[in-house]
Amino acid sequence: MIQENLLQSAVTIRQEYLKVSSNIELYHKRSKEIVSILDKNIESLDKLQKDIKSKKVTDPEKSISKLMEVIKEVEVEGNKLETLMAPMNKEIEKLQKEENELFRTLKEKNPELSDDQIIKEVGDRLRQENL
Repeated sequence: MIQENLLQSAVTIRQEYLKVSSNIELYHKRSKEIVSILDKNIESLDKLQKDIKSKKVTDPEKSISKLMEVIKEVEVEGNKLETLMAPMNKEIEKLQKEENELFRTLKEKNPELSDDQIIKEVGDRLRQENL
């Protein structure tokens, strides 16, 4: 039988995982918004390129200025996306480490149990907690 404190650790890890999972939809929505902005920037670059090729834009300084403007906006939006995803990725990595450490501890404290038995007992507890 697995010790209560270790089972409670599994419950806590699962609760934190579910919390992160529920936030994924918010991250996904915001990521799509940022990608949409980046797509518009690509369209702006394509238009600028066509205008330069068709000689609609004759002032090189104006072209360079527009190009730099688009590049800055791409960088800003890329940074927003990275900033948005970093905390979620960090939390997922933390939970993975905690899960691995817990499993190692479970095996160490319960050498008489197979991996499958440990997984079953922890799974039973998580189901008991409606997780």
